[in-house]
Amino acid sequence: MGLKKKRAQMIGVVSTLAVASLVSVGFAAWTISAPQTQEDGASISADYTITDTSIGDLTYVTAESNKTICFGAPANANSGWLQNDGNNGTEDLTAKFVYTFSTGADRASAPTCSAIAWGTLPSGWTTAVTSGYVAELPAWDETPNSLPNSGTYAYYKVTGSSHSWTITIDIRLAWGTAFNNTNPYAYFNTLPANTTNFTAANTAITGLSGLNGITLPFTFTIS
Repeated sequence: MGLKKKRAQMIGVVSTLAVASLVSVGFAAWTISAPQTQEDGASISADYTITDTSIGDLTYVTAESNKTICFGAPANANSGWLQNDGNNGTEDLTAKFVYTFSTGADRASAPTCSAIAWGTLPSGWTTAVTSGYVAELPAWDETPNSLPNSGTYAYYKVTGSSHSWTITIDIRLAWGTAFNNTNPYAYFNTLPANTTNFTAANTAITGLSGLNGITLPFTFTIS
């Protein structure tokens, strides 16, 4: 039985916070009390292996997929001493991968999606998690009847009938405990505008810039 391996690149970016001393790469601009801005990004990718020769290539359905996770500010983040101009995307911590495929013959039951797991994580991500800036990646599980409205998750399911099938993968990430699990814009603007808090925000934003250019990989097997 042959094996086929494909890569589906999640083109969207994980936008993070940063400061003017860092190199700009072009997303979610932030300002701390004065015009100091920076933009950073990262990507998520998926690898899959097909172990059943009756299963055709998986087609990534762009129109049904939400390819971007953005650790940016909320909309209209233009008040308080920490601001974001909103010109390059707002917070969106959910993502979706949708694939369609067919089998050579009708099947009474759906193919299985198994061995799904996060791959080797880059140091920029693990450092952000250790620092409490972002929450740990969620464990993988089968999709429940409805997606939760809060918290993190990484779900997968296979649906369809006969010889036509769809794999749907839903991911939700979250801010970390350093910001009380809220957006840094909301967190820091509840604090007084003083040197101590400016320094704390600058430190956090600089730390989050380590997400720039990283890839968060996951893999799964279809059989």
